[in-house]
Amino acid sequence: MKSTNPSGLWTAGYGEVGATLKSLEDNGVTIEHLARLRSDETYAKRVAEFMLRGGIEGSIHHKLA
Repeated sequence: MKSTNPSGLWTAGYGEVGATLKSLEDNGVTIEHLARLRSDETYAKRVAEFMLRGGIEGSIHHKLA
C-alpha cells in the first residue's frame, strides 16, 4: 500500500526529519537499512507494524521467553 497523504508524514519539516534520522543513526541504523526499507515492502511493513504496536512490549513471543 503506497500513499503520499499530504496530511501525513509529508507534513514533517526538514528539522524533524533530520532529527529522526539522527536518532536512528545514533541507534545503529545505516544507509543500507534505509535502502532496504524503501526497496523491500515486506520489511517496511514489519518495521511499521513494530512502531505502531509500540515496540517489543506488544510481542507475545518476547513475553513468553
